[in-house]
Amino acid sequence: MGSQYQRFKKIPARFATLLLNFFSNAINIVSLVQALIVC
Repeated sequence: MGSQYQRFKKIPARFATLLLNFFSNAINIVSLVQALIVC
């Protein structure tokens, strides 16, 4: 049961890092678009 819990704990961590990467990329894209609009 312990190994199953460890495996289950790894999945949300990976998902969270993917979400963080996605959000940081989205913020970068938004800032780029804003810079293009300003120029």
